[in-house]
Amino acid sequence: MESVGGHYKSVNPILLDTIPVLQENYRKIITFTNGIVLVAIGATAVGSIKLSVHKGSKVVHGQDIGHFEFGGSCVALIIPFEIVKPNPKFTVNEKECRVGEYIGRFR
Repeated sequence: MESVGGHYKSVNPILLDTIPVLQENYRKIITFTNGIVLVAIGATAVGSIKLSVHKGSKVVHGQDIGHFEFGGSCVALIIPFEIVKPNPKFTVNEKECRVGEYIGRFR
């Protein structure tokens, strides 16, 4: 786990093409032992990012790992595996994943 200082700019999709907010905003980076990386990105009006796990915690599928306090936010999930069965919902125009939805099946 790593905290990366930064600002709290909006993560509105329109701005993502003009301002590098995903690289400049405050972030918490969690690297799992299987190589998957979750980046919690703070945004405008986010008071803080609170994690309910800590370095060395065993995390199981569906477990709560934390939350944002007050305001908007964004989460980036980096999966270093080939996705063999992507969820057809996720297209160039749809990037929002809700609780319980799968992104895809991977090897």
